[in-house]
Amino acid sequence: MCKFETPRVLVLLASYNGENYLHEQIYSILNQMNVNVRLLIRDDGSSDSTKDICDYFCSNPAVSMTKFDFSTGTPAGCFYRLILGVKDDLEFDYVAFSDQDDLWCNNKLSAAIKKMDSRFDGYSSNLIAYDSENSKAWIVNKSHPQTKYDYIFQGASAGCTYVLSREAFRRVRQVLLCSDFNEIKALSHDWLIYAIVRSSGMKWINDRSAYIFYRQHERNSYGDKRGFNLILKKLRLILSGWYESQIKLIINNISDNQEVYDVRTKILEASWPSRVINLNLLLKSRRRFKESLIVILILMVGLI
Repeated sequence: MCKFETPRVLVLLASYNGENYLHEQIYSILNQMNVNVRLLIRDDGSSDSTKDICDYFCSNPAVSMTKFDFSTGTPAGCFYRLILGVKDDLEFDYVAFSDQDDLWCNNKLSAAIKKMDSRFDGYSSNLIAYDSENSKAWIVNKSHPQTKYDYIFQGASAGCTYVLSREAFRRVRQVLLCSDFNEIKALSHDWLIYAIVRSSGMKWINDRSAYIFYRQHERNSYGDKRGFNLILKKLRLILSGWYESQIKLIINNISDNQEVYDVRTKILEASWPSRVINLNLLLKSRRRFKESLIVILILMVGLI
């Protein structure tokens, strides 16, 4: 891409029963400044008026919708189908991902591209979470420094903040084409995309700024809910073996480089004493030190 050309950005939006929020979000995408935006929507079989809303916006040449094939049943599955449906001869410079219920600042994409500055292939940022019913808003801080192994244990941020270069997107699509869709459809796309890019030797930047109003409501698939109930929910996931299964799926679907090999052999496939010996590795498992300590504690008591 010539430095002085307007960047071409393909935005992938996954929808499902989003009639209450979709209008505002699509307008905020189409009103992005200093970029040439094209929006591709995939609906996962909505039973409300979401499909009608999408059809309405498709009268705009900048908006199109994929043909419905089947319901994946998960937001991640819907995004994976979107990615797989993009043609090999990608006519865009960047690809971004959008939830159906947020609001984007009008410089969200241009700020991301400026930050990437041809040196980075992946981008994520902080968010502004807001709960309009309770008149609350707060910053969701996801910009902690990267560690050597963090991509194996967590995503970069909410996927709605992600922007990928053409090369990174092609790499993600290449990996997904070789993956078992039924196996990964419940695996966080935020996490898997980040893991694919990082494990492939591409550079990723985490932006401390926030350009998304991250709407919190009762139908959020993930969101940024807080309090004791959230702690209990995470604890149940850990005790159920969910976290272990997610890590193993991540490892099975990314490049088998030295870092991935270290985690697989020295942690996941190792005996309890060996795990203790490799505590230094685990201290680099998350971007926040206290979260690395939690991972260590889980491993020490044999929950993984």
